[in-house]
Amino acid sequence: MKLLGKKAIVTGANRSIGKAIAIAFANEGADVVISYRTDEKGANQTIGEVKKCGRLGHCFYADFSKTEGIRKFFQEALDYLGRVDILVNNAGGYDTTPFMDLNIDQFEAVLKVSLSAPMLLSQLTAKNMIQDGIAGAIINVSSISGNRPYPNRTAHSTAKAALNMLTQATALELAQHNIRVNAIAPGVTPYEDSELEESFEIPLKRLGKPMDQAAAALYLASEESSWMTGQIMTIDGGQSLSF
Repeated sequence: MKLLGKKAIVTGANRSIGKAIAIAFANEGADVVISYRTDEKGANQTIGEVKKCGRLGHCFYADFSKTEGIRKFFQEALDYLGRVDILVNNAGGYDTTPFMDLNIDQFEAVLKVSLSAPMLLSQLTAKNMIQDGIAGAIINVSSISGNRPYPNRTAHSTAKAALNMLTQATALELAQHNIRVNAIAPGVTPYEDSELEESFEIPLKRLGKPMDQAAAALYLASEESSWMTGQIMTIDGGQSLSF
């Protein structure tokens, strides 16, 4: 098993990519804590799948728009797990308001959840890793929207572009502590199976699946990527090649 005995936090793992990552980690031997904000039922379903793998698992409510909510969740996760070897910053805000209708409160709300929360969670996690002498892994879930703009995605694209730079900046500073920081940048990955829309020019001719992203996260969390840090892995079926 690639993650046997490891302790992992995966935020926003009540569905889709986060859920697939949490289950993939558990299947490879990790105990997992996840966060949710509105979908407690989905979070409990994820933890049910984690436990089916024979691993420990728990979900905690978290409001990542508030600093105290971030700190409270991290402490709850740490108390449950005992230590943290892997952090996956998957939870994020999303907004499709056209730029001219986008107000500053909407814009900042996306940045708080998609950028500020990963920053603080990474900092809290890194402090614990350094204290415990853990050669850990931090994985940020970005997006191909962080590499190029899309219509009506101003807040989302801005947050993910900044998250890419946060990944590289923290990777540079944390390398001295043997803590690796990388990111995955998913292409179109629906919550459930759906047909390919003609508007998406994807060379591999299908939409992404949550397990496509989970496989990449598993690689980044394991020793297989032990000499890799500060990288943004694009997992999009070649979509970014079609522009």
